[in-house]
Amino acid sequence: MTWKPDRGLQVRMVATMGLIVCFAVAIPVTVWFIATQTARFVALFTGTTMTVVLVMGGLAGGLSALGFYCIERYANSDLTDYSDDEDADPVVADVPANVESRATKIASQLSVPRPDIECRSSNVPTAYTTGYSPESATIVVTTALLDTLSPDELEAVLAHEFAHVRHRDFLVVTLASVPLRIALRVRRYADRHWALDAERGAHPLVGLFFAASFALSAAFSF
Repeated sequence: MTWKPDRGLQVRMVATMGLIVCFAVAIPVTVWFIATQTARFVALFTGTTMTVVLVMGGLAGGLSALGFYCIERYANSDLTDYSDDEDADPVVADVPANVESRATKIASQLSVPRPDIECRSSNVPTAYTTGYSPESATIVVTTALLDTLSPDELEAVLAHEFAHVRHRDFLVVTLASVPLRIALRVRRYADRHWALDAERGAHPLVGLFFAASFALSAAFSF
Protein backbone atom coordinates (compact mmCIF):
# COMPACT_ATOMS: atom_id res chain seq x y z
CA MET A 1 0.00 0.00 0.00
CA THR A 2 1.41 3.42 -0.97
CA TRP A 3 0.86 6.70 0.80
CA LYS A 4 -0.64 9.57 -1.17
CA PRO A 5 0.26 12.87 0.51
CA ASP A 6 -2.50 15.43 0.85
CA ARG A 7 -0.89 18.58 -0.52
CA GLY A 8 -3.80 20.77 0.49
CA LEU A 9 -3.52 19.57 4.09
CA GLN A 10 0.22 20.18 4.06
CA VAL A 11 -0.30 23.75 2.82
CA ARG A 12 -2.89 24.42 5.55
CA MET A 13 -0.59 23.02 8.24
CA VAL A 14 2.35 25.15 7.07
CA ALA A 15 0.12 28.25 6.90
CA THR A 16 -1.22 27.57 10.41
CA MET A 17 2.25 27.13 11.87
CA GLY A 18 3.34 30.32 10.11
CA LEU A 19 0.48 32.28 11.68
CA ILE A 20 1.31 30.86 15.11
CA VAL A 21 4.96 31.91 14.73
CA CYS A 22 3.86 35.40 13.63
CA PHE A 23 1.62 35.79 16.67
CA ALA A 24 4.29 34.35 18.96
CA VAL A 25 6.69 37.03 17.68
CA ALA A 26 4.13 39.84 17.59
CA ILE A 27 3.06 39.53 21.23
CA PRO A 28 6.54 39.90 22.84
CA VAL A 29 7.37 42.68 20.36
CA THR A 30 4.18 44.48 21.39
CA VAL A 31 4.95 43.95 25.08
CA TRP A 32 8.49 45.21 24.57
CA PHE A 33 7.21 48.32 22.78
CA ILE A 34 4.78 49.06 25.60
CA ALA A 35 7.49 48.43 28.20
CA THR A 36 10.02 50.74 26.54
CA GLN A 37 7.50 53.55 26.08
CA THR A 38 6.37 53.19 29.68
CA ALA A 39 9.99 53.18 30.86
CA ARG A 40 10.68 56.33 28.84
CA PHE A 41 7.67 58.01 30.47
CA VAL A 42 8.68 56.92 33.99
CA ALA A 43 12.32 57.96 33.43
CA LEU A 44 11.20 61.39 32.27
CA PHE A 45 9.25 62.06 35.46
CA THR A 46 11.65 60.41 37.93
CA GLY A 47 14.88 61.86 36.61
CA THR A 48 16.51 58.45 36.09
CA THR A 49 17.48 56.61 32.92
CA MET A 50 15.29 54.35 30.82
CA THR A 51 17.79 51.50 31.22
CA VAL A 52 17.43 51.59 35.01
CA VAL A 53 13.65 51.57 34.74
CA LEU A 54 13.72 48.62 32.31
CA VAL A 55 16.11 46.65 34.55
CA MET A 56 14.00 47.29 37.64
CA GLY A 57 10.82 46.44 35.75
CA GLY A 58 12.40 43.26 34.38
CA LEU A 59 13.49 42.17 37.85
CA ALA A 60 10.04 42.89 39.28
CA GLY A 61 8.35 41.04 36.44
CA GLY A 62 10.71 38.07 36.76
CA LEU A 63 10.16 37.82 40.51
CA SER A 64 6.40 38.10 40.00
CA ALA A 65 6.46 35.31 37.41
CA LEU A 66 8.59 33.15 39.73
CA GLY A 67 6.19 33.77 42.60
CA PHE A 68 3.18 32.91 40.45
CA TYR A 69 4.88 29.70 39.29
CA CYS A 70 5.70 28.68 42.86
CA ILE A 71 2.11 29.32 43.99
CA GLU A 72 0.68 27.42 41.05
CA ARG A 73 3.16 24.57 41.38
CA TYR A 74 3.25 24.02 45.13
CA ALA A 75 0.27 25.75 46.75
CA ASN A 76 -3.13 24.26 47.46
CA SER A 77 -5.49 24.15 44.49
CA ASP A 78 -7.89 26.44 46.36
CA LEU A 79 -5.42 29.27 45.71
CA THR A 80 -4.70 28.46 42.08
CA ASP A 81 -8.19 27.27 41.17
CA TYR A 82 -6.74 24.25 39.36
CA SER A 83 -7.92 20.77 40.18
CA ASP A 84 -5.49 18.36 41.82
CA ASP A 85 -7.00 15.58 39.70
CA GLU A 86 -6.22 17.28 36.41
CA ASP A 87 -3.07 15.22 35.83
CA ALA A 88 -4.24 12.06 37.55
CA ASP A 89 -3.00 8.91 35.87
CA PRO A 90 -5.75 7.04 34.00
CA VAL A 91 -6.48 3.39 34.62
CA VAL A 92 -4.65 1.23 32.08
CA ALA A 93 -6.41 -1.91 30.87
CA ASP A 94 -5.08 -4.97 29.07
CA VAL A 95 -4.89 -4.67 25.29
CA PRO A 96 -6.95 -7.42 23.61
CA ALA A 97 -4.98 -9.78 21.38
CA ASN A 98 -7.10 -8.93 18.32
CA VAL A 99 -6.15 -5.25 18.66
CA GLU A 100 -2.46 -6.13 18.82
CA SER A 101 -2.72 -8.40 15.78
CA ARG A 102 -4.61 -5.81 13.73
CA ALA A 103 -2.03 -3.17 14.61
CA THR A 104 0.77 -5.48 13.48
CA LYS A 105 -1.12 -6.19 10.25
CA ILE A 106 -1.63 -2.49 9.48
CA ALA A 107 2.01 -1.66 10.24
CA SER A 108 3.11 -4.38 7.85
CA GLN A 109 0.74 -3.21 5.10
CA LEU A 110 1.81 0.41 5.40
CA SER A 111 5.52 -0.31 5.95
CA VAL A 112 5.76 1.84 9.08
CA PRO A 113 7.18 1.04 12.53
CA ARG A 114 4.61 -0.66 14.71
CA PRO A 115 3.79 1.72 17.60
CA ASP A 116 2.95 0.57 21.09
CA ILE A 117 -0.75 0.03 21.76
CA GLU A 118 -2.25 1.11 25.08
CA CYS A 119 -5.79 0.62 26.34
CA ARG A 120 -7.28 2.93 28.97
CA SER A 121 -10.47 2.50 30.93
CA SER A 122 -12.92 5.21 29.88
CA ASN A 123 -16.61 5.65 29.12
CA VAL A 124 -15.68 7.81 26.11
CA PRO A 125 -15.10 5.87 22.87
CA THR A 126 -12.00 7.50 21.44
CA ALA A 127 -8.49 6.90 20.16
CA TYR A 128 -5.47 9.16 19.88
CA THR A 129 -1.75 9.06 19.20
CA THR A 130 1.17 10.32 21.29
CA GLY A 131 4.87 10.43 20.55
CA TYR A 132 7.33 12.71 18.81
CA SER A 133 8.39 10.30 16.07
CA PRO A 134 7.09 7.09 14.43
CA GLU A 135 9.63 5.13 16.48
CA SER A 136 8.40 6.51 19.83
CA ALA A 137 4.68 6.63 19.06
CA THR A 138 1.92 5.10 21.14
CA ILE A 139 -1.65 4.59 19.96
CA VAL A 140 -4.15 4.83 22.82
CA VAL A 141 -7.62 3.30 22.60
CA THR A 142 -10.31 3.29 25.26
CA THR A 143 -12.34 0.38 26.56
CA ALA A 144 -15.53 2.12 25.39
CA LEU A 145 -14.12 2.27 21.85
CA LEU A 146 -13.40 -1.46 21.86
CA ASP A 147 -16.91 -2.18 23.14
CA THR A 148 -18.58 0.10 20.59
CA LEU A 149 -16.89 -0.65 17.27
CA SER A 150 -17.07 -3.65 15.03
CA PRO A 151 -13.77 -5.34 14.06
CA ASP A 152 -13.71 -3.59 10.67
CA GLU A 153 -14.50 -0.21 12.24
CA LEU A 154 -11.76 -0.73 14.80
CA GLU A 155 -9.29 -1.52 12.04
CA ALA A 156 -10.27 1.69 10.24
CA VAL A 157 -9.69 3.71 13.42
CA LEU A 158 -6.29 2.10 13.93
CA ALA A 159 -5.36 2.85 10.31
CA HIS A 160 -6.36 6.47 10.89
CA GLU A 161 -4.08 6.64 13.94
CA PHE A 162 -1.26 5.07 11.91
CA ALA A 163 -1.62 8.00 9.50
CA HIS A 164 -1.07 10.37 12.44
CA VAL A 165 2.05 8.40 13.34
CA ARG A 166 3.38 8.53 9.79
CA HIS A 167 2.85 12.30 9.47
CA ARG A 168 4.12 13.17 12.98
CA ASP A 169 0.86 15.00 13.66
CA PHE A 170 1.26 14.82 17.44
CA LEU A 171 4.53 16.76 17.26
CA VAL A 172 2.88 19.43 15.08
CA VAL A 173 -0.13 19.71 17.38
CA THR A 174 2.11 19.92 20.46
CA LEU A 175 4.20 22.73 18.98
CA ALA A 176 1.04 24.55 17.90
CA SER A 177 -0.69 24.18 21.26
CA VAL A 178 2.12 25.37 23.57
CA PRO A 179 1.66 29.12 22.93
CA LEU A 180 -2.12 28.67 22.99
CA ARG A 181 -2.00 26.96 26.38
CA ILE A 182 0.17 29.79 27.71
CA ALA A 183 -2.24 32.39 26.31
CA LEU A 184 -5.26 30.65 27.84
CA ARG A 185 -3.56 30.47 31.22
CA VAL A 186 -2.59 34.15 31.09
CA ARG A 187 -6.14 35.09 30.12
CA ARG A 188 -7.61 33.04 32.96
CA TYR A 189 -5.18 34.52 35.46
CA ALA A 190 -5.75 38.09 34.23
CA ASP A 191 -9.52 37.71 34.21
CA ARG A 192 -9.61 36.40 37.77
CA HIS A 193 -7.31 39.06 39.23
CA TRP A 194 -8.85 41.83 37.15
CA ALA A 195 -12.21 41.13 38.82
CA LEU A 196 -10.67 40.73 42.31
CA ASP A 197 -8.68 43.95 42.09
CA ALA A 198 -11.76 45.84 40.90
CA GLU A 199 -13.64 44.66 43.99
CA ARG A 200 -10.75 45.63 46.28
CA GLY A 201 -10.43 49.10 44.77
CA ALA A 202 -6.88 48.60 43.49
CA HIS A 203 -5.00 51.31 41.60
CA PRO A 204 -6.38 51.89 38.07
CA LEU A 205 -2.97 51.08 36.55
CA VAL A 206 -3.20 47.58 38.02
CA GLY A 207 -6.55 47.07 36.35
CA LEU A 208 -5.13 48.48 33.11
CA PHE A 209 -2.27 45.96 33.24
CA PHE A 210 -4.63 43.00 33.68
CA ALA A 211 -6.97 44.38 31.02
CA ALA A 212 -4.06 44.60 28.55
CA SER A 213 -2.91 41.09 29.47
CA PHE A 214 -6.42 39.77 28.96
CA ALA A 215 -6.76 41.51 25.59
CA LEU A 216 -3.41 40.23 24.27
CA SER A 217 -4.03 36.66 25.36
CA ALA A 218 -7.60 36.73 24.03
CA ALA A 219 -6.35 37.92 20.62
CA PHE A 220 -3.71 35.19 20.56
CA SER A 221 -6.21 32.53 21.64
CA PHE A 222 -8.56 33.58 18.83
